Amino acid sequence: MLIERVAKNTGVILLGDIVNKASSIVTLYFFSRYLGAAGYGQFSFIFFYVGLFGSLTDLGIKSIMVRELSRPRSDKERILGNSILLTAAGSVGAVMAASLLPFALGYADNIKLLICIASFSLVFSFRDLTFRQLFDAVFQVPLKMQYPTLINAFNEIFVVGACLAVIYLKGSIYTLTLTYVLAYIPGFITVVCYSRSVLKPQYAISGIIAREILTLALPLGIAVALTSVYDKIGGVLVRVISGDEAVGYFSVAYRISISLKVIPIALMTSLFPLLSSRHVSDRAEFIKILSAAVKGVLLAAIPLAVGVTLFSRQIILIVSGSGFLPASPALVYVIWAAAILFVNIVFLYTFIAMDRQKTALAVSFLTLAANILLNLYCIPLWSYLGATRALLASETIGLVCGLLFIKKFVPEFRFDIFIKILAAGGAMALMVMVPVHPIIRFGAGFLVFCVVVITLKICTKEEFQLLRSFRKKP
Repeated sequence: MLIERVAKNTGVILLGDIVNKASSIVTLYFFSRYLGAAGYGQFSFIFFYVGLFGSLTDLGIKSIMVRELSRPRSDKERILGNSILLTAAGSVGAVMAASLLPFALGYADNIKLLICIASFSLVFSFRDLTFRQLFDAVFQVPLKMQYPTLINAFNEIFVVGACLAVIYLKGSIYTLTLTYVLAYIPGFITVVCYSRSVLKPQYAISGIIAREILTLALPLGIAVALTSVYDKIGGVLVRVISGDEAVGYFSVAYRISISLKVIPIALMTSLFPLLSSRHVSDRAEFIKILSAAVKGVLLAAIPLAVGVTLFSRQIILIVSGSGFLPASPALVYVIWAAAILFVNIVFLYTFIAMDRQKTALAVSFLTLAANILLNLYCIPLWSYLGATRALLASETIGLVCGLLFIKKFVPEFRFDIFIKILAAGGAMALMVMVPVHPIIRFGAGFLVFCVVVITLKICTKEEFQLLRSFRKKP
């Protein structure tokens, strides 16, 4: 029953997020064509920039709150209330910092105005790290993510419709940005109100609880901040070094690939409370859950990466048109970075579930440091392609660090999982090199991949039951 609940919850999250990511691709399709490479680069830059401050809205509190609410406690309402107040304070600081810093940096007036408008997405949006996400997390512990997921999906459809209306009316980039931000308010209000039916917060400040939350969250908050900077810094540096048009090409490739991050996040959103509780109560079950998570994300990531590599040019043409074809090679680098990110996300959630926030911090710091240094070296040489190469290299470094720490703290974990799945991926890659029509190549390659997975018995009977429950209970 537990496996089916997890699968159903993850399936609902995944289905809702597929709707959200599909709407994101729709906005990418229309925004990139409407604004052009330079205009879309400018639009993307302001959200890359604002995203650098997203960690201030979270401070690591959301994950700690979920972890503590998943354990037996009598003060859950007060934990939630204090978490909301702390993140609200951080969100006010995030909006102010994001809005005021451009004046000190001497940005052009049009960029200052766009950033001031976009900074309010740190409150209302459910994308990336925002204040709104704390209320989504209330539904995570009882595995009732269908409610915020459906609210967010309908809100996303509303956002798309509002933005398409602006494009139809030939609105300016300022009007488009304002609409894109404010259209998230209805979903924000709805999810805040509905979360009270699951757990009603007590807003009385408790010095003891607040200190407990902040003490636990601080290392994680720094790790989250580093991760947030890591996700956005490439787009910011590309504009500084190479200009708006290069950001446009980088952003198209980045947004197509990073939208696939929904797969591991949907899975780990469901598994995180179980990992947190089983780490304390049942070590064997904890290992099973971790192994299943790693297998699941790898089985999804490798075929996706091979397929996008094979059809990168066609994907760019469909999504953004011939004017963005220079982004095609960038898409190849970013999709493989995304495939590695799938595993890195599993490890990050695992470290938090194990009370290893400092480990998550160390991995995030090393990955960010590598990314910044590689960006500073690669972007002047290869422009936006350099940023995507830096992204792939730094994700690989993050994976190596994660594997070393997993080996240290979870020695029972079976690392031959990676060898077997990479063997299946290698067989698929060889098949797609056969000189026939690309669709036939991909279909044959995927079939070979599945055969090798079955032959090597990569998935256990329990994990096949999990897959069947996804099919029966989407």
